[in-house]
Amino acid sequence: MNIEKLLQQKHIGAVVVFLLLSPKRSFSVKEISQKLSLDKRIVLQVLEELKRLGIVGTVTRDGVRLYMYNPREYSDIAVLEEFLRNRYSLEDSFSHDARKAGFVAGYLTGLFVGRPSGRVDVLLVGDIPRATYERLLDKWQDLLETEFNYCVMGSQEFELRKAAFDRFINDILDEPHISLV
Repeated sequence: MNIEKLLQQKHIGAVVVFLLLSPKRSFSVKEISQKLSLDKRIVLQVLEELKRLGIVGTVTRDGVRLYMYNPREYSDIAVLEEFLRNRYSLEDSFSHDARKAGFVAGYLTGLFVGRPSGRVDVLLVGDIPRATYERLLDKWQDLLETEFNYCVMGSQEFELRKAAFDRFINDILDEPHISLV
């Protein structure tokens, strides 16, 4: 089976995305299955298939096998990048959703711009009821099949913090980001 067809399988795609978007570290089968809410046997099967293809590598520490994305062995990163681009070219959808919910500003940063170690991945600005933005964020996390860090703040708070050169806001606006609204 070629890699494009393999990546279309739900569990395999989810594991590949998790490993690509996660910090550059290794994970046990148990960690991955917990983070993705998948059965350990399924995760192990997926990881062994990805290992066979050279997409992931393994190390053993204290008797536990750990898996990580293996860019040295898997040279066809273009296939993985295309898969991510096609599957997660969601900027327009996210932008539409944010506007429809009533947000006045929104920024995708962190894992959305290739920096998964950032403090926040999504910043949404607007005076929106909690239930509304929680539904929206749950929808996005379900769509991406991964959790992300987010911050929601009111318009007035955002403007005050921006005017005061708040470090948190400046870090988001000065670093690479995608504006939604």
